[in-house]
Amino acid sequence: MTPAALSPGATPLGFGPTTNKLLQPRFRVSAAQAFPSFLPKQVEIIKDPFARKLATRIERLPVQVSFSEGSIMSSCVKPLLQTNTTPVVLLHGFDSSCLEWRYTLPLLEEAGLETWAMDILGWGFSDLGLLPSCDVASKRDHLYQRGNGGGLEWWSGGSSGGGGCAMAAAA
Repeated sequence: MTPAALSPGATPLGFGPTTNKLLQPRFRVSAAQAFPSFLPKQVEIIKDPFARKLATRIERLPVQVSFSEGSIMSSCVKPLLQTNTTPVVLLHGFDSSCLEWRYTLPLLEEAGLETWAMDILGWGFSDLGLLPSCDVASKRDHLYQRGNGGGLEWWSGGSSGGGGCAMAAAA
């Protein structure tokens, strides 16, 4: 099998303009958009346009966990397209954030997949408040509760620590 040669202007992996409405490119890198107020001010100096675009989509959603009386405001990038199919959940690596998926998430969305990028408890942009230590059990519980208390099925993938969290949540 020989690798396919890309001609100038060709798009890798076959992603590109299409007539199928579900597969139309929806992730465009363009003019500046406002960042969420909870992000640190340093986000303004990010040069990578894909990281800047994804940062504008970060939201915080309340997640009730078993090890805390209150909810944790958990940060994530919600999908542009929510479907009736099994969603894909991307989990970043050790000491990182959902911005790690700045190149992968748009490609999965262009392929028509409902794709979430979630910050792992203790890292990223979640508001932990006065939360005690974030051990493996608390990270697993947070991920489980974020998935609607186990009522949601999803495909998960992760790099480094995110892969470990995905395996722990599946166990």
